[in-house]
Amino acid sequence: SESIKNLNSLTLLDISVNKIGKDGAKFLGECVENLNSLTSLNISKTHHSAHSSQTDPKSYADSFKKLCERIKNLNSLTLLDISDNSIGAHGAKNLSESIKNLDSLT
Repeated sequence: SESIKNLNSLTLLDISVNKIGKDGAKFLGECVENLNSLTSLNISKTHHSAHSSQTDPKSYADSFKKLCERIKNLNSLTLLDISDNSIGAHGAKNLSESIKNLDSLT
């Protein structure tokens, strides 16, 4: 919801085991942009998949790329869990680019 964007002191966001799809990935990207205190982001088992029968692969890839672009600014992030998602080669490349300078990740 829009209210997540205003939770500036939020340190943990766990939306695991939800089918968020491309629209959810896009919205999540918009939300995390303002969550500068976030230390833990768990999006495991959210069925991120560029090959889902319900998702246009190009559209999904664009949404996931935007999420990755926002993640790279989360300088307080120490934990990022994206396990059990099929993000594909492009998703992995986008993610690796976005986290390469996040020295806080453990």
